[in-house]
Amino acid sequence: MTEQNRHLFGFLGTGRYDKDTKTYAYDPCAYAAPWADDFTSPVVTFVQTASALSLVREVGGDAATLQTTIFATEKARELHRESLAREFATHGLTPPTFIEIPSHFDEASIIALFEALSDSLMTDNAVLSFDMTHGFRAQPAIALLVLDYIQAVNPTCRVEHLLYGAYQKDLEAVPLVDLIGLWQLRDWAAGFREFHRTGSVARIGELVQDQRNNFMRATRGKEGSPNALTGFEKQIHRFEQLANMNAIPALFGDGDTSGSIELLVESANQPWEGLSRQLGRFVDPLRQELGSRFSPMISRDWSSRQGLLAQIEWIEWLERHGRYQQALTVAREWATTFAALVLEEAGHKAIQRKEANELLNLTRTDPAHRWNRTAAQDQLILILESRLKDDFLTMCGHLELRNRVNHAWMPSPNAGSEASPDKQNPSRVLQKAAAAFREALE
Repeated sequence: MTEQNRHLFGFLGTGRYDKDTKTYAYDPCAYAAPWADDFTSPVVTFVQTASALSLVREVGGDAATLQTTIFATEKARELHRESLAREFATHGLTPPTFIEIPSHFDEASIIALFEALSDSLMTDNAVLSFDMTHGFRAQPAIALLVLDYIQAVNPTCRVEHLLYGAYQKDLEAVPLVDLIGLWQLRDWAAGFREFHRTGSVARIGELVQDQRNNFMRATRGKEGSPNALTGFEKQIHRFEQLANMNAIPALFGDGDTSGSIELLVESANQPWEGLSRQLGRFVDPLRQELGSRFSPMISRDWSSRQGLLAQIEWIEWLERHGRYQQALTVAREWATTFAALVLEEAGHKAIQRKEANELLNLTRTDPAHRWNRTAAQDQLILILESRLKDDFLTMCGHLELRNRVNHAWMPSPNAGSEASPDKQNPSRVLQKAAAAFREALE
């Protein structure tokens, strides 16, 4: 992103009316912008000048590279256009562009204001800053809606600052406050809405990466990378990748190595330094919720009873978010893992999952059709049939729906008619499977 893309916009009011002189004016003052490398502007008449100088100072660039657009009513333009342009020129700033906006606020004029702002600011790769100090009535709200709209229509644009000159008399320097943290909160809220709707944490991971980059940029790398934020960024990206691949041992731990879910919860439960004070206090409840959602899925060994119980939570999580293919696969593999565990607990520790799966399938086969099976295998089948309830074994058959889903419902060669996907209810199958699995673990 280059400096030439930086764009400041704001509204220009008429100023304070002096009854004695019958004129409108602003009180000259200096503005302090701690977010811009502790910059304090010279004494200026217009806050827009201070905002522009602060933005230039922040990047240490040439004042002429910042573009400024001022939206003003006809009266405000008449009163202050020349004065503001002169002040910009005095400080080496590029002359501002003035765009006239309606002075009244019926529905048609509000729509016209929205169009004027969006048409003027819709520029590829723009880095937008909004000085809301002189906005009145609906103007600030309309401007924020425009910024939201621009970012949705043109993702190459980003909002960098929301500035407000908090004027008070008798201050050596008036605070020029940056409220960007509150703007970024809407991105976090959208990320968590996506998390609730789809179960994906990808958007949250992107926001964490953005915050870490912003922190590094703001501190010029002098304070290093924020450890907790960096750690969470690493864990959330790893979790998302493993979740999409259904990598159960890596997600739930293998007895020697902690699972990705456990590491994700640990990093989510640590306060994230590197967030602004504004943003951090509001993101904290979201961060804590993320940890609490995944806490029931923590285990140290995916193939143990604890690991199997945690995987039931995972199956239900996938089903609630419509990720049926993944949920059906995990559920069918769960049954195989449990069958191997049942045989191990019965003293047959050498049974591998492949053999356990074959034996599990044979429990649902007519004994007269079990050809070429040894007496030892028949003994293992009897153990499974004695320890697994009929409902569990029936459910394993229903989970063969996984095969149809994985093969895109395409008919197998030489196969007869296949069941229609319209007549299948994967949610019901998965819910019944989760209930049967919990009962089996009791």
